Amino acid sequence: MSGRRLALLVGVSDYGAGYEPLPGTLADLAQMQAVLQDPHRGGFEVELLENPAPQQLREAIEHFFGGRRRDDVLLFYFSGHGALDNSTASQLYLSTCQTRKDGQRLVESSAVEAAWLHRHLMSSRSDQKVVVLDCCFSGAVANLLQKGDDSINLQQLKSKGTVLLASCNAYEVSYQDKEKSNVKQAQSLYTRYLIEGMQTGAARLGKTEWIYAQDLHDYAKQRFQTELAAAPEPQIIVVEKEGYRIPIARAELKDVAGDYRQLVAQVLKENDGEIDDLDRHYLEVERANLNVPSELAARILKEQQEPYRLRKRERARYYATALKIALKQGYLLTDRARTKLKRIQAALSLRDDEVTIIEQQVMTELSLQVLKPARKAVAHTTSPAERLDVTVGAPTDLMDLKDLHPGDYVVHQGHGIGRFLRSEYLTEQGRRQECAVLEFADGLLRVTIADLHALQRLTLDAQQNLPLSQMQVSAPQSSHLILDPLQSKKGVDYRTLRDLLQAGNWQAADDETYRVMLKCVGRKEGDWMRVEQLRGFPCTDLRTIDQLWTTYSQGHFGFSVQQSLYLDCGAKLDGDYPGDQIWEQFGDRVGWRVKNRWIYYQDVVFDLAAVRGHLPAKACVLVGVVDWWCWVLFSRMDACHISANSSGKN
Repeated sequence: MSGRRLALLVGVSDYGAGYEPLPGTLADLAQMQAVLQDPHRGGFEVELLENPAPQQLREAIEHFFGGRRRDDVLLFYFSGHGALDNSTASQLYLSTCQTRKDGQRLVESSAVEAAWLHRHLMSSRSDQKVVVLDCCFSGAVANLLQKGDDSINLQQLKSKGTVLLASCNAYEVSYQDKEKSNVKQAQSLYTRYLIEGMQTGAARLGKTEWIYAQDLHDYAKQRFQTELAAAPEPQIIVVEKEGYRIPIARAELKDVAGDYRQLVAQVLKENDGEIDDLDRHYLEVERANLNVPSELAARILKEQQEPYRLRKRERARYYATALKIALKQGYLLTDRARTKLKRIQAALSLRDDEVTIIEQQVMTELSLQVLKPARKAVAHTTSPAERLDVTVGAPTDLMDLKDLHPGDYVVHQGHGIGRFLRSEYLTEQGRRQECAVLEFADGLLRVTIADLHALQRLTLDAQQNLPLSQMQVSAPQSSHLILDPLQSKKGVDYRTLRDLLQAGNWQAADDETYRVMLKCVGRKEGDWMRVEQLRGFPCTDLRTIDQLWTTYSQGHFGFSVQQSLYLDCGAKLDGDYPGDQIWEQFGDRVGWRVKNRWIYYQDVVFDLAAVRGHLPAKACVLVGVVDWWCWVLFSRMDACHISANSSGKN
């Protein structure tokens, strides 16, 4: 390969009438230039062309492919709108900064026909030509920026010695990422993964020095499809098999980070993006064998998990939307609606536990919308005298949930006036039973069918629309209530903790967790909790805190998760120090001990990429990592019947 390596990169972000701007295109261009120019990667001589006029683009293409030698490697990259002419032949045009429409018709003189590119590809003497097209046809997808307005017949561009990489086929849409808050930085997903594959060396196949065209395409395609539930189909087209072997970028032969990245990618692919404790143990062994720094390994794992996270978010959003449609007539799902939702769940490859979390979040969201007017009314109450004191007579027999309908009011002594939302099934101690889900002013409450006698139904027609918290009531005490996400025996408000966890603000949630725990035992911020206070910590509040963490981390964080790992290390839940060996092994498992040393709080990883059980950490790492906190806490949880497999008994 003694010839020159030359690249022409064209990006169009601004357009005339009828076309949406593509602000991420210039970011695509700059990063593509950086990796292709890098002498240790692409090694290309790069010419950059931003927002060219039609004649400027024609001249650049003609000059780029003309006068070349057979051993030159030429790479042409285009990012922008693709368009079709107005004939029945549907010929492809490349857009320019002047490209516009007159009504629905392309003004053809404002763009450059692909035939011009094809002509100069055919006439070029180079035997190694690479064309990368990141353009497509119209399609509106939630939270994604569309790119292109018309379908593309890629076969027009086939020529001898050419390999074509395209973000989609002739009938699909290419995407720009809208994940970033600054839309000007949003990139095409396809281009992002082309760049990533070259920059990191992850697209290299085996131990070869070069990343070839086929390798790069396969890597970008796999990453792209991982990120989107219904991904477009990136294409590779060659005339001769040799086109697959055109060298695009170098990869270090001893690229240990790249080797580790491939191992991580394989594990994630086998488990649909999930990492369990055995996987983490395997990856830790391989990390040590390859001598990859822990910080770099954590970044690689986070980077490789990102497309799975985004795909899972999109799947959850689709299912949540379907659920809201099914619930538009009320909170009870018909058997027919449930069957259809099961079909949607299967199509989205969602597990039952994932669906449970989505349904809980949707139900809570809908319930809060219902309660908004009531809470506003409560805010206008000026004195206790304005509250009504209602005493309900003999309990109404509620031996069957059929006696309750969505919107019915009920009375409970501990929570006052509530509203029945729906029925659902709950598994407790291995037994599946039906329960009523009730909304009170202080949160959701689930009552099993066996305990419906603990409720009274309120049938005061004149007061059907009163706020849930407006009445003082007398009603029987329930003997067995379960799973109130915001329940507190000490009057602690857990809404801030819930909101922080729901937003994924793990560090602030860690701080808030320790703050509310101090409040539960009557201590002030900045104080220390005493051993006897933790040993007597309210079970209800401990369960609430743990359920919030496990719910919003999807079982990755939480005290019960830590307790399970603690037991796996051979510890006993007796409240005593387990001994150096078990304690250090536990520290290793939850990531509080690295390279035989306990970490400082500033080294805590506030991210789902952290090892399982890493959070909450403030109390143990900042306060009690060499003291009593964890083993006393886990003992108290055992006394409260709280574990990773419990359903939350009071």
